[in-house]
Amino acid sequence: MDTEKKSLTALEQADLRASKQIVSGLRISRDEEESVIIAKQVHIPSYHVWTNKDLHNKAKEIYGDTLDKKYHILAGTYIFDESLVTVEWVKEQMEEVGLTNKDLKKQLGMTPNALSLLFNKKRPFSRQMKTMFFYYIMAMGGGKLSYNKRQKDHIEFTKLYDENEQLKARVKELEDKLEGKGGE
Repeated sequence: MDTEKKSLTALEQADLRASKQIVSGLRISRDEEESVIIAKQVHIPSYHVWTNKDLHNKAKEIYGDTLDKKYHILAGTYIFDESLVTVEWVKEQMEEVGLTNKDLKKQLGMTPNALSLLFNKKRPFSRQMKTMFFYYIMAMGGGKLSYNKRQKDHIEFTKLYDENEQLKARVKELEDKLEGKGGE
């Protein structure tokens, strides 16, 4: 085994920086065979939703001039799982964030009757309604979520990283090379 510390190429350094974006809810990877950089938001930490332009710029920032002109960046914004949004979830999030029914009525332009029908499960949530509630609660909760909620999110991010064996293997490979543990 070579004990000399090796230096990473600029592209390997960019790959390592990209792999660490998982804590920001992003998965940025390079597919050399297809000549693409894929930047997607897979989770919403701290309730920040990235736009396609944000993702594209983040990939450019990480890879900078290390790529040939042949590479294309593909960005994919976050798409939430609509099955998550239930009456119970909305009420739980409202309590966590400190929202009241009055807040929902006023800020979402809902009538008391419409809200009552939804919360008493007499009217189902439409896809548009689920989307509205999801992003409204995420926006309102940005600065109000408790320490416990943030800890839970951190655990989920760590689990996501831990379950991605390919990502973990690549990070370990690059870190080992930096420490001089890897071969040529």
